[in-house]
Amino acid sequence: MDTYLIKGSIGMPRGSLLRVDDGAGVLVHVWQGEVWLTEEGSERDVVLVAGQWVRLERNGAALMHAFQRSVVGLSAAEPWTGARRVLLAQAGASPVVLHRAARTQP
Repeated sequence: MDTYLIKGSIGMPRGSLLRVDDGAGVLVHVWQGEVWLTEEGSERDVVLVAGQWVRLERNGAALMHAFQRSVVGLSAAEPWTGARRVLLAQAGASPVVLHRAARTQP
């Protein structure tokens, strides 16, 4: 199975927040550090450490908070299953758009 890279290496300073909008099916891999992840409408939250991964199950907002300096990667099984938008927010700065979907499902 091929995977399509959405964002291969996202540096997250301690305390930063990463938001993935409409990312059902997106694979989140933590390369370094520790993040807390929650998905809109889900009662399940997870804490991921370096080397762990999870596949997002829902559309809506998925939020990741870095407990320490972290690096995460995002990928998808199909080009159109990637997130609609990915934002990184850090204290004292405006959120930065890291990804905006360009493709639609055939």
